[in-house]
Amino acid sequence: MRLLLLDPNIEGRAGEPPLNLALLKAYVNQRTSHRARIVDFTFRKRDWRRHLLDSLARNPVDLVGISMMSFNYAQALEVAGFIKGHMSVPIIFGGVHAILMPGEVIRNSQADMVCVGEGEYVLADLLEAGLNPAGIKGLWYKTAGGKIVRNDRQPFIPNLDDLPFPDWDDFDLTSYFKVNIHHLPMMCSRGCPYECTYCSASALKKALGWTKVRRRSVDSVMTEIARLDDRYAAAGFRHIQFNDDTFILDKRFVLDFCRAYRERGFHRRILWAANVRADLVTEEVIAAMREAGCYELGLGVESVDDFIRNRVYKRNMTVDEIRRAAAAIKKNGIQLHIPIILGSPYDTVEIMERNLAFAKELDAECLIFPVLMPLPGTEIRDVCRREGLIEKERFEGAHVMHTRPVIRTKYASRRQVARMIRKIRLFMMAKYALEGLRRKGVVFLRDLLVFLVRDKPRFRLEIDNAWKFTIGKYNLEKYEREWNVLPYGPP
Repeated sequence: MRLLLLDPNIEGRAGEPPLNLALLKAYVNQRTSHRARIVDFTFRKRDWRRHLLDSLARNPVDLVGISMMSFNYAQALEVAGFIKGHMSVPIIFGGVHAILMPGEVIRNSQADMVCVGEGEYVLADLLEAGLNPAGIKGLWYKTAGGKIVRNDRQPFIPNLDDLPFPDWDDFDLTSYFKVNIHHLPMMCSRGCPYECTYCSASALKKALGWTKVRRRSVDSVMTEIARLDDRYAAAGFRHIQFNDDTFILDKRFVLDFCRAYRERGFHRRILWAANVRADLVTEEVIAAMREAGCYELGLGVESVDDFIRNRVYKRNMTVDEIRRAAAAIKKNGIQLHIPIILGSPYDTVEIMERNLAFAKELDAECLIFPVLMPLPGTEIRDVCRREGLIEKERFEGAHVMHTRPVIRTKYASRRQVARMIRKIRLFMMAKYALEGLRRKGVVFLRDLLVFLVRDKPRFRLEIDNAWKFTIGKYNLEKYEREWNVLPYGPP
């Protein structure tokens, strides 16, 4: 049977190609007798309908799988509705939103089935059964009479080393590498032990009953990196973004990973970035990561206010721990990436001002101020609903989450939140403009103009992407010189 996999990216940002689709395609093609392929809309937003129809005309399919998050749920329904309007083919929805809100999703006329859990086993079982969903664990579906059937849960995949490596061949990697500065995503683990109230990871854990963090072996990760280098270096692959919720959760794994990375010589070819948690940061771990080619670490701050950070968001860490972690990262010459959430249910204008002051104090190379999105299934959504702050049940237009408030707060009006966002954006624009002029002078102005005139309209980017095309690019060039990175291309 033939499976088509889609990510409904018909609006919004271009960043990394979706790792989940690359994993699902690889699993179907390598572990079953069926065939899967991916159609990517990221660089076909203007003509995605024609692009999709042309693809289906050339290669008819038996099943369409659409993976979605809450922020592109509306786009997923639009894509599915378009398909249903042109052909009779069953559609299965998957992804975080489908797992957290299966009842809502299956009630849509566009949905025939919903995958509630990890998709690899579910898709394989469904294809092997000739698309008969009866009894397939991890699947909700509609009968011919419209009755909704909820099958049992699918057990989680116990050994991640058993999964094949992602297949990136269906993606326009040349364009992705232009937009994301030559990165591909990877994951070393699935799951998170923490209970952050705004994060879908904690909601997924509760929805699926998964309490264990599963981790790949270092050997498996090294083999995948070697494969990426061998297959995609010629296309422009140079860097890795590790998407684990907390890369340093297991100290022994991190140290073994860093040692193996250096032994294989990857630190001279492929720089990488990851996410860390402040109360787990130690000098030993950060120094090992730096020596192994880590150029950037994301450090979640979320709020400088103790009540909001620890009682509302349940981060359970102190400001001093954040300061020490940030200092250790900067001391070791690693780029610091700081997210701070605006629009907590209990944010005041004064707290948001303190968040900006704290960001200035930490002096991170990269700052982002996303506005809170009360995602379905999360505790923070319950808080927002209880306080009467939910303005939209869905997130139409949420691809601009970094620039537009989704909700007001209990103590700050929508206008006050919007005014704060404008203030922060002006600060960040000035910060990066001054940095660019200091670093490159007229070259920065030239690069910025090229981005605005050529790259932004070409890739339909947001103005925020200017950082990657200028300062971010300069920083990576600096790190490559510091690590004496070898010329790129097949080894």
